[in-house]
Parts: sequence; C-alpha cells; structure tokens
Amino acid sequence: MINDISKHLIKAHHFYPYKVYRSQIKEWRNSWLHQPFIKTATPTSFDIAHAKMMDIALENKEQFQKASEAVRYDFYDLWQDMEYAKRNQFLLQYMDSYYSNVKSFPFSDEIIVVPFFDVLLNALIVKRPAVFDLPQYFKLYKDYKDNVINPLTTYSLDLLQSEFYTYKLIATKGEYHVLYDYTQGVLIHLDNMTLISEYPLAKIINEDDLIVALAHDILNKDLVAFTQKGCDFNLFHPRLIKKCQKALKNHLKGKKI
Repeated sequence: MINDISKHLIKAHHFYPYKVYRSQIKEWRNSWLHQPFIKTATPTSFDIAHAKMMDIALENKEQFQKASEAVRYDFYDLWQDMEYAKRNQFLLQYMDSYYSNVKSFPFSDEIIVVPFFDVLLNALIVKRPAVFDLPQYFKLYKDYKDNVINPLTTYSLDLLQSEFYTYKLIATKGEYHVLYDYTQGVLIHLDNMTLISEYPLAKIINEDDLIVALAHDILNKDLVAFTQKGCDFNLFHPRLIKKCQKALKNHLKGKKI
C-alpha cells in the first residue's frame, strides 16, 4: 500500500482534475496549439496546467496584437511618414498597459511573454514591437503555426516556476524535481519535464519546512517516511490515515507494504 501511496491519495482525495475541466478539455483536444499536451479525455493535472499555460500565452499574444494595432490606428495619419525608430518609440511609450498586465518571466536576459514563441520573437515583442509592421512578421498575428515551439523543451524549469503556473520548485536531485501547487495542495514529481507521480494532500500546507521534508522523501523514494508524515500531520483523509497506520505497523514487523 505504501509503495502505491500516490494512487491511494488520488483515490482517497478524489483528485481527478479532468472532471473539472471537461468542457475545456474538449476544446483543447481540438486545438492544434494544445494537442501536444492534451492527448486524452483524462489528462493529468500537469497536462492541464500546460494547457492553461498555453491559454495564457495565447491571450498575451492577442493582447499584444490589439494594443499595438490600437497605437497604429491612433497615429494612422503620421504612421507612414515615421521612421522605424520613431514607430518603435511610440509603440513602447503607449503600450505600457500591455506590458504591465501580462504574465511574464525572465530567461536568458530577455522577458518571455509568449512561451510558445522562441526567445528572439519574445525579445521583438518586448523591445522592438515596430518590427511587426514588416510583412514577414505581421502575418504572425494570424498565421504563426510554423513559429510555435515546445515551451517546456525551451524554457524548462524557468517556465514551470513562472507566473504561468501555480507551482513552486521545492527540491531537486539531478534530473528529478518535486514541485508544489499551493492552490491544489498537490506535490508533483518529475523526471526532467516528465510527470512520474502526483501526491494530492487533504489540505493546503503553508509550513515550508514540512513541504520541503515531504519533497525530499519523494526524491529519496522514502515513501515510508512520507506516509508517516502524512499520518502525523493529518495530511491524508482520516480513513486513509487508518489504513496507512496499519501498513506502517506491518512495515515495522517486516511485512510487505
């Protein structure tokens, strides 16, 4: 039982996020932008988090389009006579509301606002928005499929710890990572960027020391210690705690867990 504690936690705490996001999942599965992450009707919470990240990124892109086009419209009579540097100056000056409201994160000395674009395109959005007047860049507003990258492959942990997710990196051991979602109260165990297991708890933990201790138990594959803490701090459903306490006693007797 203890060796399968992740499965028992999911069942005991009814941790099935896909049931909450059924309507969105239908839309995501029909969207080429989301399909790399949403491949089934029952995605994990990690998959759902990726899809929500792509929604935010898409919204950021669309807000950039609206904001920059609004500036061009307001200065339509002057726009064609402006040099590139002046256009860029106007755009940067009048797009403060866009830059202040979008979620973003730093990466390689640049600010990333649309994670499904590479670093260069993000740098242009933030620093050189006037470049999108050029035909080859302007078409990215509507036809950007060929420019989409895999955000996790490119930005890795920098992205996972950004405003695009509710995760916080708690512990790392080589290619293995444990993150904690403070909104759902779930610990996420990753091998690089691949989900290994989820540990949904019965309540949100606000004690950093306890979260760190649990994360290290997971990284060290010490599920006995993890389960013991879950029982001691009432992190599991009461009925599951009783089962776990019995399993822990059997473990002390050398019986199978």
